[in-house]
Parts: sequence; structure tokens; C-alpha cells
Amino acid sequence: MMQLGTVRWAVVFVALGGGAAMTGCGPPATTVAGVVTIDGQPVANAILSFIPERGDAPVAAVQADGSGRYSVRVSPVPFRVGIRAQRSTGEKRVVNQAEGPIEIFDDIIPARYSNPSTSTLRVEAVEQKRTIADFDVSSKP
Repeated sequence: MMQLGTVRWAVVFVALGGGAAMTGCGPPATTVAGVVTIDGQPVANAILSFIPERGDAPVAAVQADGSGRYSVRVSPVPFRVGIRAQRSTGEKRVVNQAEGPIEIFDDIIPARYSNPSTSTLRVEAVEQKRTIADFDVSSKP
């Protein structure tokens, strides 16, 4: 169970561009698109982080839709991919008396996929071509 997880990842999401590729100088952008599933079931509103393997391109982030589908503009380079998604536990806890109770969330995606630095998920974006990258992760160890 994770407290304040949504706030923490919302900050990361915004820092990485709030759903838009962080494009600047460097290679021209291309599109990576696909569907995020866990054990074959779509993961609604997952947040995907794309970190270039060589550090020679900007990072990108995108939030999948309610069907787990996403599309993001990135530089045409190899990326490590991290995926985060949470669901409400239905519980509320008081963390700060001044702010009142907050909703508690659990991670849907196992931790081994959430950190792009340690995740085994990869995609190589190809210049001037739409790259399809469906990610079906497993809930089992």
C-alpha cells in the first residue's frame, strides 16, 4: 500500500512534461504508441516514462487513456520504459490534521516495471515511422 503515491507521481508526471514529449534540440520527433496491459487486461490511466538509454535525447512521459492506449512523440532513439498505475483502496487516512483525510492508493503495476532505470521494458523509436510498443506486464513474480 502506498500513501501519497498519486501526489508523488503527479509531480514526476508534470516534471516530465505532463503528457507531452519534452522535445528540443536533437533528433526529430517520431511517435511511439501502444496499449498497456497487465496479465492481458488493459491498465487505465497508466503513466509511462521514456528515458533515453544513452542520455542523448529528452525524456518523455504520457498518460494512457481509460483503455490503456497511449501515444507520445519522442526522439528516434532507444528508450528504457517505466510504467506506473494506481487504484484507490477505498480507504482514507489522516496524514496532516490541517488537511484532513487523504485517499490511499495501491500500485497496480509491480515495482520491477515502474522505475525506468531498472525496468526490463524497452522500445526503440524509429525515425519517420510510427513505432508500436504494446506493454503486457505480469502481476506474477
